[in-house]
Amino acid sequence: MFHDFLDHLDGIVAKIQRQTYPNHDDPILGGFLDAFCDKIVSVISILTIIQIVSFDKSSGLEVAAFILLSYAVVAYETLIGIIRVQDFFLAIFERFLILNIINLIKITFFKFEKLTVFLNTA
Repeated sequence: MFHDFLDHLDGIVAKIQRQTYPNHDDPILGGFLDAFCDKIVSVISILTIIQIVSFDKSSGLEVAAFILLSYAVVAYETLIGIIRVQDFFLAIFERFLILNIINLIKITFFKFEKLTVFLNTA
């Protein structure tokens, strides 16, 4: 329930930021932070549940299954978080690369245009 509240809250913050600062909104960063923070909250919640659950009336098999499944979910969430970090930096690199290629094309075109003007005047 706390996770859903935080997820709803970050959606509201993103909407307000988009309306208030439309030129500074970065959807790649926003999507990354939203998903990554969701993973962190999920892992912390699961680890907290493991710490506060009383296993007094449970059998050894139930305890082992509960802890094994809990740590499997933590491992899964951690793996997905690592993949999201890699995807984020790949998207940032691709954006940077595309902008550099566009700038290189503009510079080359500008130099070619100046050379053409120079050759036509000579």
